[in-house]
Order: sequence, then C-alpha cells, then structure tokens
Amino acid sequence: LRLKYVEKLFCDSPVKQKFNLSKSEKDALDKLCRDKDIVVKPADKGGGLVILPRTLYNSEVFRQLQNNSYYKVLTSDPTIQFQREIEHFLKMAHLEGLISEKELQYLFNRSPTKPVFYILPKVHKDLKNPHGRPIVAGINSLTEPLSNFVDFILRPLVTSLPTERDVTGG
Repeated sequence: LRLKYVEKLFCDSPVKQKFNLSKSEKDALDKLCRDKDIVVKPADKGGGLVILPRTLYNSEVFRQLQNNSYYKVLTSDPTIQFQREIEHFLKMAHLEGLISEKELQYLFNRSPTKPVFYILPKVHKDLKNPHGRPIVAGINSLTEPLSNFVDFILRPLVTSLPTERDVTGG
C-alpha cells in the first residue's frame, strides 16, 4: 500500500482504507489520532497498532538519529546538487543511447519531496520502552523513479534465481 504521507499512516491518511472496525471503534481510533500527546503507528511485527506517548516516540527517534555510525547532521540541503548530478548522468545515458527520451523524462524527478524518517515500534522485544525499526519513506523523493527503474530491470533476473529451498532441496 503506497501512502502519500507515510508519517500519517492510520491518522489522516489521504488514501481511503478499508478497516474491519465498527463505527465506534473507528471513531475511537480517529479520536486517538487527533491527540497530539500520543503517536499511533503500526507495530514492527505482528500487524498490531501501537499507541505511544509522543515523548517516548520522539526520544527513540532522536536516539537513533544521533547514532553517528548511520546518520550525520548536514550543514545544507544537498538535494539541488544531487539533482544536477542525476540530470547530468541521465542526459549522458540518453546521448549514449542507453535510455530513451521517455525514460529520461520519467527518471528525472523535477520536483522531489524530502523523504520522511519514522520508526515502527518493536513491541515484540520490549513493551515498556520499545526500540524502533527505522524507516525512510522515499515517496516522490529524488531517487524514487531511479529505484523503480532498477527494480523493473532486475525483477526478471531476481525471480529467475534459485532460492535456498531450490539449492538445498528443502
């Protein structure tokens, strides 16, 4: 399910979803989603909903973002620089006949949005102070068309690879 704003999953989602909730249950969920002191997210595993105090959710997000092994603070937004580099790369690929004009137009996102970072609480590991699985939702991001293109090209190759079950006979 592709949502325009993953951050708002279950709360104010622009995508109409069918829930197996009664009207009173849906009304209760809507009321929870409007409460600015809590965060409602899907659980990392198990398919349930997790309701956390916003302070607990935010502290876990900040804890993860402060890990210098994975993230660093940027002094400026590199999007325009990356956009120029991608445009140059794609124009060169077009000039060399590697991609068509139509593919060039599709692959170059002229008005990207910034990816959204959020976490899915791992309540299966700790109910009181769950760590979160970090997610970066790149819907309409600068590289989303390129990712889709690579996926499209590789899909036939990947699906033809033997699986572990094929190799082991399991």
